[in-house]
Amino acid sequence: MNRKNKILIFGLIGLLFGLLGVTSCSPDYETKFDVKTLEIANRDLAPIAFQIDGGRKDIKVTTNLAVENWTATSNADWCKVEKSADKVVVSANRNDMYVTRVARINIAYGHQAYSIDVTQAGVEPVLLVEGKRIGFVKGTASGGGELLVTVSSNLILDYISTPDTSAWVKFVSVSDTPDPLKKTLKFNVEPSYASTPRYSTIIIQSSQNFDYAASFIIRQDKKEWGEPIPVTLTVGMLSANATQSGDGQGLPGLIDDNKNTFYHTLWSNPSPGGKPHYVQINLNEPLRYLKFEYTSRNGSNGAGDVTRAGIWVSNTGGDNDWVKAATITFKLPTGRGVRTSANEIANLNGEYKYIRFIPEARKDADPINPSGTNGWWNMADMYLYTFAD
Repeated sequence: MNRKNKILIFGLIGLLFGLLGVTSCSPDYETKFDVKTLEIANRDLAPIAFQIDGGRKDIKVTTNLAVENWTATSNADWCKVEKSADKVVVSANRNDMYVTRVARINIAYGHQAYSIDVTQAGVEPVLLVEGKRIGFVKGTASGGGELLVTVSSNLILDYISTPDTSAWVKFVSVSDTPDPLKKTLKFNVEPSYASTPRYSTIIIQSSQNFDYAASFIIRQDKKEWGEPIPVTLTVGMLSANATQSGDGQGLPGLIDDNKNTFYHTLWSNPSPGGKPHYVQINLNEPLRYLKFEYTSRNGSNGAGDVTRAGIWVSNTGGDNDWVKAATITFKLPTGRGVRTSANEIANLNGEYKYIRFIPEARKDADPINPSGTNGWWNMADMYLYTFAD
C-alpha cells in the first residue's frame, strides 16, 4: 500500500470516530430545572417595635411561588399578619395593657423560613406609696391599731404581701378614693412590747404587671414601759425539776441577793425524763408583763451564763398545762458576779400566776441539750419585775 492510500485510510478512520463521538455526546432530550425561592432582605428582618397606639409594617417578599404555597403566621392574637403576592403586612391595634407585649412572626416555604420579633409598648404603670415607689417609711405607735397608707396607681392592686416574719402586721383591704388614681390600703398592727422598734417591709403588686412592684416599710415604735415594779420572790414561791445537790446553795441561793452564793442545775445525772431544767415561780397574783434579770455566778468561767430562755405559763401549775408565752434573750454578763437584764419584756398575752423559766441556751451550749448530763445552767441571783399596762 502506497503512502497516499495509507493517508486516505487513516483520514477515513478519524472521521468515523469523530462522528461517533459527536453522536454519543449529544443528549436525546433537554432538562429544565424550575427552582422555587422565597427571600426576604436582611433590612426587613429587623425587630418590629410598635408604640402603644399600634400601627403596621410592610415586609417585602421576593418569591416565584403562588401566594397560597407559602405561609405567614404569628404566635400572638394581637399581632396580625396578612400576606399578598409580594409582601406581608404586620399590624397591631392599641395596647391598653400595662405591659410590653411580645410576639414572633414566621414567613416560610419549606426549609426557607424567616422569623421576626415584634414588640408593642403598653400603658406606663404608676405605683407610688406616698409619692415613692420604694423607700417610704410609715410610722406607727407601739400600741398598734389601724394603719392607713395612700397609694397612687393606675393598676388593680390585688397582691399585697407581708413577710412571714412580720405576723404583727395584717393586711385588711384596698379601698377607692374620690381620686380614681388613689387607693387606700388598710392594715391592722398588733401592739408591741419590744424594747426596740420593729420593722416590716410591705410589697405591692398587680396581676396587670406583676414585675412592676412597689414597697414601703412599717416602723413601729418601741414600748415605753415606765418604771419597773419589783416582784418579791420567796423560797416558798419556787420549785425546780433538776437541782444539783452539793453544788451551790440550791433555790435559796437564787434569791438571796448575794453574788457569792449561787444556784446550779443537775450535772451529775441525766435530766429527769430528759426534760429541760426549769425553775417554776408561783406568783402571789397573776401578772401579764415580766422582766427578768440575773447575776452571773461569781468565781466561775461563765459557761453556765444563760443567753436565751423560754417563758412558759399555766393556769393550774400542773405538769401538763403549760404553753410557751415568750422567748427572752440576754447579753452575756461583762464579768463574774455582774447583773444582766433580758433584752425583751415577756408579754404573757394574759395574766398568769404560774410561770416557768426554762433556759434554752447558755454561753457554751446553744441550744442546751437536756437529754444527757449537759443540760445544766447556773446563776448567782434572779430578779423579777413587772410593769403597769
